Amino acid sequence: AVTYVVDTSMITWKLKTFLEQHNISAYSLAKEVAPKLSANTVYSLVRETPQRVDLDSLDTILNALRDMTKQNVQIGHLLEHRREGKK
Repeated sequence: AVTYVVDTSMITWKLKTFLEQHNISAYSLAKEVAPKLSANTVYSLVRETPQRVDLDSLDTILNALRDMTKQNVQIGHLLEHRREGKK
């Protein structure tokens, strides 16, 4: 997971970790979300923490992960927010 610090809060982007935990490759996710999202967009979201995430893109990713895992994947599976210094 990659952490992005926002003022006194920390936001952790956990897409890569989620994919690893569920044995899903970035390539498989890219195929699942095409043509709504490009493969380059998916690979970028897996490799690094985005500065911002488009809500339509997030919705597309969540729906794809639900289909792929047959689980009720929520935003909290991909993003974690906590105040700095607290766990």
